[in-house]
Amino acid sequence: LPFLLSLLVYAFFWRLCGSVAWSLAGTALMMLGNQLVNLPDIVNFTQGKLVYNQFAMYARPVNPEFSGFFFWAYLHLLLAIFRKPSKGMYLWLGLILGVSFYVYFYLFTFLLCLSFVASFWRRRLFASLALGSAIGLPVLFALRALTTHPWYA
Repeated sequence: LPFLLSLLVYAFFWRLCGSVAWSLAGTALMMLGNQLVNLPDIVNFTQGKLVYNQFAMYARPVNPEFSGFFFWAYLHLLLAIFRKPSKGMYLWLGLILGVSFYVYFYLFTFLLCLSFVASFWRRRLFASLALGSAIGLPVLFALRALTTHPWYA
């Protein structure tokens, strides 16, 4: 799955800048970014020490590997909406936003904030926000019911 995710990231950067070199650099920075800027990892590497501190962040099985697919697909659609909008893209954007609530709650909140800021340039994004929020609403009601239950402490 990390290979497929790196292809998705590469495709996003290629659509964004249109250069193979910049797309490869952007993909490398996104997939290995923590290790390229983390000073202890750089020092251990230059000293030849084999210290494992979770080398590839996107190699973790659930998050961000699985949720990364939704994040990068969302960014692809958001870029497509800013370049050449269509009604279907807004629908898919709302569906991905709603499903991201079930995949990873922090991904949902990040995409919600990103969509809110982007909606100042594309007013139709409010409809995607409403659809995504409506899809995630049942879980919010369940969480509310859980926290008000007398046995919840």
